Amino acid sequence: MCITAGLPQPEVNVWLDVLGGDPLQADFLWREARLIVEADSRGFHDTASAFEQDRKREQRFQAGGWRVSRCTWNQVEREPRRLAGTIRSLLTHTEPPNPVTFP
Repeated sequence: MCITAGLPQPEVNVWLDVLGGDPLQADFLWREARLIVEADSRGFHDTASAFEQDRKREQRFQAGGWRVSRCTWNQVEREPRRLAGTIRSLLTHTEPPNPVTFP
């Protein structure tokens, strides 16, 4: 999708040291823009425990200064141009949140 849309190639399935616990794996990472895109399919993310875990992961990424955008696998498969436009916009607006520091 990124190649077809002319987007920079992300790092894929990258492990990051993030505040508050064990390293977390980001689905798609644009390091320079501090952007993570998480692709959620119903097969892996449609349970109560996955819902809770996904929110905790997102909070940890954000506390570490990463911007997180979630998409569905359906969007990747059926709406790649629209999704590419969203990612392009996110890559263009690169001001990340301030990371949280813990005592």
